[in-house]
Amino acid sequence: MESLKILYCGRALNAGEFSFPSSLKRLSLSHLSLQWDHIPTIGRLENLEVLKLVSIVFEDTTWEMSDDEFPELKFLKLGNLNIVEWIASEDHMPKLEQLVLQKCEKLNNFPIDFVEISTLQMIEVQHCGDSVEKSVVKIKEEENLRFGTDDLKVLIIH
Repeated sequence: MESLKILYCGRALNAGEFSFPSSLKRLSLSHLSLQWDHIPTIGRLENLEVLKLVSIVFEDTTWEMSDDEFPELKFLKLGNLNIVEWIASEDHMPKLEQLVLQKCEKLNNFPIDFVEISTLQMIEVQHCGDSVEKSVVKIKEEENLRFGTDDLKVLIIH
């Protein structure tokens, strides 16, 4: 199995303990209640290239990424999450190419270290707070200053 989409319509469902096939390349989770303990399980999927987390309610509002997570991830979509703080560096998703943030209105900032991800081509921010938008613009400016390039595309939709 290479692709799996779990969409639960109804009251928040706690995912409990779960495991996924190691062959998984694309995973989409929607309308679930999760604990951060589930994310390392997903992050250790060695072939995972696409991850979409939409309308997920986490018990804790801080996402502190761990080492050795998401080694092959190229596309990440975070939509309508209740996270407030995201602690991450370029080491956590070294092959990330595209990041989409939608309606993450509670998120205070965006990991500035993502400027170091050499594969990152696009960041799209839709209906997030001003602080996220400013953080993303800062990453774009930092790329220009540090590397003298304008390769990173930033799209902000209000």
